[in-house]
Amino acid sequence: MFSDYASRFLAQSRFSSVDQRNFKYPTSRSNLQSVSIDRNSSIDSHETDLSAGSSSLHGLNSLIDSGSIHWQLREQEQSNSHISRNENELFSKENSIYNGNFSENLGVQPNPQTISHESVNEEYTELPYDAHLPSEQKVPDRKWGLTFGFLTLALFTYSFLMVWRTNPNIPPATSPYAAIQKAFPLFHKDAIICMMLSVIWLFCLVAIPRFLYFLLASVPLTMFAFAVYLLKASRIHLETSIQPKLMLLTGIILLVAPILLSYYVWRRRIHFETSFNIIRLACRVIADIPQITLIFISFLFSFYVLIFIWVRLFARLFLRGSTLVGSVWVLPRSSWVLASFYSLHFLWLCTFFHALQCAIISSIVSQWFFYRDTKSSATKTNLVSHFFYHVVSNQYGLCAFSSFLVVITKVPLHFLPTWLRHVSRIVYYMFSKTSASYVTSPLTLAYASIYSVPYMNASKALYQIEQLNRVGLRRRSYYFSKYTLLAARSLLAIGVGVTSWNYSIHENGVFYGYIVGLLGGFLAWLIIGAIEGGLSMIVDALLICSIIDISSCQGDPNGSHCFEAWQLFESNGY
Repeated sequence: MFSDYASRFLAQSRFSSVDQRNFKYPTSRSNLQSVSIDRNSSIDSHETDLSAGSSSLHGLNSLIDSGSIHWQLREQEQSNSHISRNENELFSKENSIYNGNFSENLGVQPNPQTISHESVNEEYTELPYDAHLPSEQKVPDRKWGLTFGFLTLALFTYSFLMVWRTNPNIPPATSPYAAIQKAFPLFHKDAIICMMLSVIWLFCLVAIPRFLYFLLASVPLTMFAFAVYLLKASRIHLETSIQPKLMLLTGIILLVAPILLSYYVWRRRIHFETSFNIIRLACRVIADIPQITLIFISFLFSFYVLIFIWVRLFARLFLRGSTLVGSVWVLPRSSWVLASFYSLHFLWLCTFFHALQCAIISSIVSQWFFYRDTKSSATKTNLVSHFFYHVVSNQYGLCAFSSFLVVITKVPLHFLPTWLRHVSRIVYYMFSKTSASYVTSPLTLAYASIYSVPYMNASKALYQIEQLNRVGLRRRSYYFSKYTLLAARSLLAIGVGVTSWNYSIHENGVFYGYIVGLLGGFLAWLIIGAIEGGLSMIVDALLICSIIDISSCQGDPNGSHCFEAWQLFESNGY
């Protein structure tokens, strides 16, 4: 009995001494120093009481049998834990006062009205709300959602008026309208094939662990095969057509791309295992919540319907105000200007649907990440339907604003020279005080949808996070996993575009076959994006939830809600 007491007392004394040695008190903080003095005095008083109790009894055996030792140890442990909690609270409040960020109203979610550039870090460490608990319904960026709705309604109204006023039987077979109309059966076949391949691809990722290695190895080989195919097809002799030259140029690009891709993969071969494990963790989320596949399939069919409605309306533009000169169909400049506006709005519309999908998936992943072990009577189907309704009804403005910023910021930067990109980023930073890379990042939309805050506030929050250093992040496993998923999407889009282009040349005319190829590739890009993009959205949401979790548990893996995510993102430096 005495040995048990002695070992327990020595262990507790050693733990207390180690804790006191490791705890560093700030020299300029009087509150914490007073707490330290009170703690030492309370420990001394407990030791005095223990020695007094020992001397007052008649023997060691009676002291041990009385049970006072156990009572005193429990009292000391409770008092020490209470003092530790007070110290932590005082330390956090004093830090907030010292930094000028202290606020009396501490909520679970960031306040979209009071969030500022200086206080985003403290609000970022708070966990998102539980979907099973009642919460305040907020509609961030509502005016942008209404603006997007009015513009879409106006554009479709004009399109239906144009359909009513134009005659599809006038143009000859060499017009763009005739080429697009003849390619519609091919588009339907390509869309069905893309949907089947995307579903099979997702099933293989979830069911076959080593499928990613096969996918990464097949990308350069398939691109090389497409390059040889285009170089061979460019030998056809077509007068008054630039398509052989375009085929030759595209074939050369596809011939050089596998070499650059192989070099990039070889230099980052050390990130193979970590990046593949990140994708496997995303597949685990799908396996735990299989209802996410219903979100994927619903957006898959939404893109399918949207594309074919828009393509038919877009083809009607080439009937507007046209005149026939000989056998050539001449288009006025206004038709090309309207076609440009149609293309930009369609790009905004597709990005809006993509943002809706990202917001829904990010909310579901955050619920799985933080509350998957919480007992609740709600089923997973109810959870998915709740977030679907919440995003569609309350976050449509957020999705509209984020998609608008992506279209006007990210798309032009891809076509500008390098020096103009730097100049545009500087000008953008002068007006928004935030880097353009954070404004167009999918991580910003994931954070904004999880906390239901305005989009610009979310970009400011991410701008303050040290873990998201954009310079170092591009060299890490997170981006390699994203590029692996993007490679599969690009491969299918290139394949569909090349086959549509070649089919249009040999079967339906030669003058505007490249338009058919571009539409076919864009069709495949959007359809496979509903699956591949959804998996990439899960990876983004896991990264955001991991950063929130790491900030809330102060980097301690024992306090993490998902140890696998902490091991993949924090221990490997993302």
